[in-house]
Amino acid sequence: MSERICLQHVDESRNMRRFYVLDIQPNLFGEWVLVRENGRIGSPGRVIEKVFNCPVEAQRRFAQLMREKTRKGYQ
Repeated sequence: MSERICLQHVDESRNMRRFYVLDIQPNLFGEWVLVRENGRIGSPGRVIEKVFNCPVEAQRRFAQLMREKTRKGYQ
């Protein structure tokens, strides 16, 4: 199971061009890692990894972050 979504928020009037990537991946220890990457489009982003013991917990956090970002204008 691997889940990935790429979101963007572009507002030319505010010179804003941002991206947000969410990805769930298994690691070598049988755990699940939620990888978040965000930054300005065209530049390397900041990467944050959070480890979960259960894939359901990782998916729950994935869905929560996706809702938060779409409310803020990411598509």
